[in-house]
Amino acid sequence: MVSSTPRHLSNRTPAPRRPRPLAPDQPRTRRILDPDRFLVSGAVVDWEIVQQTLGLPQPAQGIANRRQISTRLVQLRWLMDPEQLGYPTEPFKVWRRPIFSLTGEQTLEWELSQTSFGFNVITWEEPQTFVRPQFQASGNGVVFAYAGAPIVSPLVGATSLSLGSHSLSFSGAAIQSLLISPGLTLQQLTGVDADIINSPGWELVEQVGLPTAWRGVFNLDQPQGLVDALGSPMAAALDRYRRGAPFYGWSPLMAPGIPAPPWRLADPQAMIQALRDNVFDDLRRMITTLPPRRHHRFELTNDLELSGSGHPGTLQFSPLKTLLFGAATDPLLSLISGFGTAFDDVNADAPSPTLERSHYMVTARYEQGLDGRSDPVEYAAMLLHPDLAPMPPAPTNVTAKTDGHQAPDQVDRAWQGVVRLYWDKVADMSPFRVGSYAAARVYQAPPTGVVPLMSPRLGDTALQPISATTSEAKDEANEPLQALDDSCVIASTPVPNSLRYGLAHQDLFGVWSPWATVGHTLEEPAPQGVSILSARLEVTPPASGSVCPATLVVDLAWDWQVRSPRRIELVGRLYGQAKRDDPPANTNRPAGLQTALNGPVGAPFRITFNGEANGQPDANGTLAYLSEDGKSFLPAPLEIDGPRRYRLTIAGLSLDYATVGHIGLALWAGGQENRAPQRLNPWPENPMIVSASDPRAPVITGTHENVLLASVADASGEHHAKLTWPSYSGAVGYFIYTTTETQLRVDRGLPDPGLHQTLSERLAELRNAFEADPNRQSFTRLNDQAIAQREIAVTLPRGSKEIHLYLVLGVGAGQIESAWPDASDPDLRLRPIAYAAPQIVPPAPPLLEVNRYLDDSADPPVYRARVQINTRPGATITQIDLHRVRVPAAALTLDTMGPAVAALTGSEAGWEVTENTSTAPGEAQPLGTLTGSDTPTGSWRPVFYRAVAWSEDIPSRGIYGSRSLPSAAREVVIPPMDPPPLSVLTYQLSGQNRTVLIRFNSSAPVATTPLGPHRIRAAVYAQPPNGRFTAVYHYPEVTPNGTVDDSLEALTTLSGLPLRNRLWRRNSTTPGLTQYSLRIRRATAATALKVNVQLIDPLGRVTERTLTVPPVLVGSS
Repeated sequence: MVSSTPRHLSNRTPAPRRPRPLAPDQPRTRRILDPDRFLVSGAVVDWEIVQQTLGLPQPAQGIANRRQISTRLVQLRWLMDPEQLGYPTEPFKVWRRPIFSLTGEQTLEWELSQTSFGFNVITWEEPQTFVRPQFQASGNGVVFAYAGAPIVSPLVGATSLSLGSHSLSFSGAAIQSLLISPGLTLQQLTGVDADIINSPGWELVEQVGLPTAWRGVFNLDQPQGLVDALGSPMAAALDRYRRGAPFYGWSPLMAPGIPAPPWRLADPQAMIQALRDNVFDDLRRMITTLPPRRHHRFELTNDLELSGSGHPGTLQFSPLKTLLFGAATDPLLSLISGFGTAFDDVNADAPSPTLERSHYMVTARYEQGLDGRSDPVEYAAMLLHPDLAPMPPAPTNVTAKTDGHQAPDQVDRAWQGVVRLYWDKVADMSPFRVGSYAAARVYQAPPTGVVPLMSPRLGDTALQPISATTSEAKDEANEPLQALDDSCVIASTPVPNSLRYGLAHQDLFGVWSPWATVGHTLEEPAPQGVSILSARLEVTPPASGSVCPATLVVDLAWDWQVRSPRRIELVGRLYGQAKRDDPPANTNRPAGLQTALNGPVGAPFRITFNGEANGQPDANGTLAYLSEDGKSFLPAPLEIDGPRRYRLTIAGLSLDYATVGHIGLALWAGGQENRAPQRLNPWPENPMIVSASDPRAPVITGTHENVLLASVADASGEHHAKLTWPSYSGAVGYFIYTTTETQLRVDRGLPDPGLHQTLSERLAELRNAFEADPNRQSFTRLNDQAIAQREIAVTLPRGSKEIHLYLVLGVGAGQIESAWPDASDPDLRLRPIAYAAPQIVPPAPPLLEVNRYLDDSADPPVYRARVQINTRPGATITQIDLHRVRVPAAALTLDTMGPAVAALTGSEAGWEVTENTSTAPGEAQPLGTLTGSDTPTGSWRPVFYRAVAWSEDIPSRGIYGSRSLPSAAREVVIPPMDPPPLSVLTYQLSGQNRTVLIRFNSSAPVATTPLGPHRIRAAVYAQPPNGRFTAVYHYPEVTPNGTVDDSLEALTTLSGLPLRNRLWRRNSTTPGLTQYSLRIRRATAATALKVNVQLIDPLGRVTERTLTVPPVLVGSS
């Protein structure tokens, strides 16, 4: 059970402020004020006001007189952050001083900013212990003071304002900001900073520590108590308890007429003893072995006995954190353990108590610093003039929700409910802090007494309030607080039980809020159902006809952990099914158990227990007792508090399969508890479906005669076939059995087949052998599950050359196979289906020769390819395909060469076929030698030829003809019939008409062809005025080493110097065309030029072009 976390420490407050240097009359060790690490809370508790508010009968003054204290007390509680400070090296010291004079106030500079929700934030630089703001309010408003940033840091105080001017004051250990509502204007802000802790005037009042004296453990053995009455730690703790323990507990009534659990004050001696037994030794080891900064790392591990488990659990905890947790949530433990004290309010009777009250400070000293090897350090927590403590608010929006149920520990005992309570977390902006809470339950129907949900304290009968803590994530999300009641006993009647829960808050000083209550109802979980673990119909095939006798066998379970049975009942309906497990069309539960299809519904079948271990079934039924795992029968019931298994057998059912292959039974099981009021168990919404199939076997009807051929081999060498057969009467599925020719021959003593035998001859031998001995031992089943379709794909292994036999058996609805064929079957020898793998016998690749020749018989003559193809011995060839392609890469494989240019099966136009004759096996070929010609388009690029042969099919031997491997590729060049192409010559003048640029082009290939290169020759002659022609340029030029290369490939592609005579080439923008240029520089523009260009192909054929460039005379245009 959890509640809100007391936000005594926050990581959002400002960093500690180091005080200014000490004055000579100040304490020797400067104190550090750091609310993040050390914080004190306090308030004035007036027990007379508490008595009047709660309406308690016992006068507060009488209690005060017995304790020799006043009814008005100053209560102080303090804590340190265990992650940053450890336990001090001497008892805490409590100081007091009169309220300081306001002359110490200084004007503060502030900054104003606005929040997203419309409020304004006022901040200043240094934390203050006291601030006095003055506001002008244009209407009602509210002011909140925080120790750090607004909302996320601890709230110091809050005040509501009305229209007008107001001067407020807030005091705390460190005040850093104000959050003000719209309509408030800050006019002035003064404050007193935190250095007051080191100022003179503080009076030591009390030394407070653990109620144990550890001799030699730092200074923790110092006397404790009020300074004028120091004594032993034990006596000091009891004195603090006398002064600070609450006068009253929670109210004796949760609501009018509804009592609360009795409250009594805890025994302080028992609390001290519990600390001695469980905490002190561990704390001493922590303090003596680790420096204060590392006290929080001291952890212990305890073994826990877990209920219902064979393995102990482990608990890891920090003694320091455990102690601080108790001090933070239990106001009584904080007094005993030295984290709290109380004093009479000495100024209660003063004329102006607000001005005369005192400030308080608690200090914690670490003699060797926090690291255990430094100078002394002393932390201080300060509380300025504590105000009167407000009454804790009662829990709000309390709701109760059933979380579940706990089963009884014995059969037929009461259930327990698990109820979770929810209520609102007290708002963070409220000055009230919840330390713990009380919770109780009272039964109203049936009426019983009040039950506290708190446990007694250790060694005491006083109840321990429940700590009001929650996770940081839930705290920040402002989630509701929760409490859990997991032991609420549920009465069987009335239904439901009526309850009322009560909750009360306790603050940090022991003051309780009024109770808040909420009603709730609880009832037992719905009765358990009867478990049908399994059910089956055992059907016997009849000698004749379609009506089959059947027995219902049901495995049941009843969980005896909670309730024993009075009786168990079975009802059910029979119906026809298209397939097993089909649900019935009518899902309504019948009144009884139907035992015949289309027959009447009888009475429910019952097993009577009346709470006893043995059950008595109705007539036609037998009941057997099963082991816990259901695997064996027992002579007597297994008496365990848990599920008990039974096997019920009901005879006398009758199932007619005349029109259906499957019959279903929709089966329901219900029961009745034996414990009063003997509730009926709920029937399941959906029945268990039990199916029984026709137990009769189907009859084989299929016959087959010849050998069937499978497919040719796939990429892995396997052969495939589709096995088909006719429908068998009564069959819902089929199993296929197979054997091989070799297996059948071996099992029946037959020799291997002869090479001369055809497939039909071999199959006849196999059928005769099967007819003589139909033993199924030679066959193996092909499929694990019956198939419904009347075909299946089968695979013959790679390289198989034998006959494979298949025999198909039908399977009835009851998964009963057809009888294996025997001598009584007139078609016995024809039952197996025969398949063989076809053999592909390719011929040898042909030999190919190709040559170029000039056909002079054509007009004009034409170049052709002479082709000769010779076949080779082997499979008989029935066709030759000739393929041709011009792209070299395409000739690498036959399939990339495209369709055949000739498919030859004999002599035809342009082709002559000569037969090869021979008496040797495989030597004769009807297509022996094939001679012919082919005329591809002329080109200087080679053309490539390949030839393949095709063999014939031989069905009687299961042989498929196929294509041979291709012949070797042969290439030949069939040149164009025309001389090389050369365009006319053109020219262009430049450079004062002296430079002549002659251009021409050609599609002749530049690269050398397989027959040789194309060559070019050029000559230029010049004729000056009144002179003769002389040669000025000739190509090719003779190189220095005396060689001449006039091939197009050798012609330069560079134009050279502009004043030099030169011939060059370059690629044209037209694909396949080359552009040629000849530049001539003549002596004068008046010089005439004659140009001659010859292009010669590899066969020596020449194309010539000439050009005359006339002179340009001076003055001509």
